[in-house]
Amino acid sequence: MFLVPYRRQTFTATVPAEVLRQRVRDYLARGMFKCKMTDRGFRLIYTTPWRGEVYRPRVFGRISAAGGASQLKVTYTLQPFALVMMGFFVLMAWRDHSWRGVLFIAILHCGFYFLHFLPRVRQIEEVFRAMME
Repeated sequence: MFLVPYRRQTFTATVPAEVLRQRVRDYLARGMFKCKMTDRGFRLIYTTPWRGEVYRPRVFGRISAAGGASQLKVTYTLQPFALVMMGFFVLMAWRDHSWRGVLFIAILHCGFYFLHFLPRVRQIEEVFRAMME
């Protein structure tokens, strides 16, 4: 959904799940992420400092076998602190009956969404697409 900081994607690879799991671990450990792998999936953690860290996406993934191939299901969400922060600002603006405040929060959210969240998600999607080849 547009402007909602939650996205899901599924990538399909022609390699078995264990090979894909190792590929994810090796490929992502080289770059700007630290990859925490478990039996159920993985979580990406940024290792490079960015401005606007509150709007960096949280990335969770799950690798499953699909016949001779495997699937990588990835979920991108907003950091919990960002959700709490935006909720607080909206609550304060609503409580004061300040539509200008609500408009300001909406503009702020759109700016952070397009400048921080969405570009990082697209960058990570490209990494996963390159990994599937």
